Amino acid sequence: MMRLTRFLKDSNGRVGNASGDSASRQNEALSRVISVLMQGIAIHGLRYDEADFLAFQNAVWKIRAEFDQGVDEDSALLLAGAVIRLLEEHNEAAQASLRARHHETAGFVGLTVESLLEVSHAKPQVVAAIRGMVQEIERASNPDALSAVRPRLELALAETRAKEQLPVTQARPGPAPAGETDSVTGLPDAGCAIEALGEIWQQRSDRYVALFALEYLETINQKFGFRTGDELLSQLSQHVGQHMAASDQLFRWRGPSVAALVKRTLAETFVATEMSRVVPARLESATIVGDREAMVRVSTSWTLIRLQDMGTPDDAIAKMNEFAGNRTPVAVRQTG
Repeated sequence: MMRLTRFLKDSNGRVGNASGDSASRQNEALSRVISVLMQGIAIHGLRYDEADFLAFQNAVWKIRAEFDQGVDEDSALLLAGAVIRLLEEHNEAAQASLRARHHETAGFVGLTVESLLEVSHAKPQVVAAIRGMVQEIERASNPDALSAVRPRLELALAETRAKEQLPVTQARPGPAPAGETDSVTGLPDAGCAIEALGEIWQQRSDRYVALFALEYLETINQKFGFRTGDELLSQLSQHVGQHMAASDQLFRWRGPSVAALVKRTLAETFVATEMSRVVPARLESATIVGDREAMVRVSTSWTLIRLQDMGTPDDAIAKMNEFAGNRTPVAVRQTG
């Protein structure tokens, strides 16, 4: 506890160090200083709870009013000590309240995350990592510790949400492909693409996602069958793969598209020019329609996403899904 006795003593340790008018002026000045300090304590106490703060404030003002009525040195010390004790009790209550609030907030975060994990199909290692980060939140003792956890948790949850939200644009017969390899193209699937985004997200300044999509794949599947659509999508993946650098990563994305995660230090316009040259003029597949053979020809569209322009992984995934799910209707040419 801070004591005010030393402010009331002279250099020889005596209370009331001067005499006459000088002593009176010093005592009056000291009284004003103490009164102002009490007012400052009352006004600027931590407002962690409105009712508790008002009770603290009223208690301090009551002591200040008593002090302002004029008291002797001993009473002044007692009143100043009472204000300090009020401040100590108020701060202790504030700290306890903030700790309890943090504990409750961490509990809400944990409950929400657990609910998400229960309905997701995240990998065991991802689940363990997320739960570990929730425990870090519970143990965090300052804002810096919380700030250190947040970007990692955001990224892990974005990956989990994105895997659950990948839309299905076509219903395919038979069992779903096993593992993380797309059965049509042989490429890593969208889940792998999301994980790859997460791995490079903090160093994405020179990273791009190039998306290439067949136009009207669902119409092709409905009119000519899945075999024809699969053949065209396989051709697209092979063609794109042949024009990518060894360090580029290629994935099967949603529906009719494949995605290339590339690293380029060139300006975006040069990267766009490079990717435009990858697009095939057209793709074609021979199929049987009725009693004759037909050649199905289809166009390809593309887009380039600069990851530095994306605020979060969710933003990038949403942009990729938007392109894959909103194809421009292009007529499917059939010859034969």
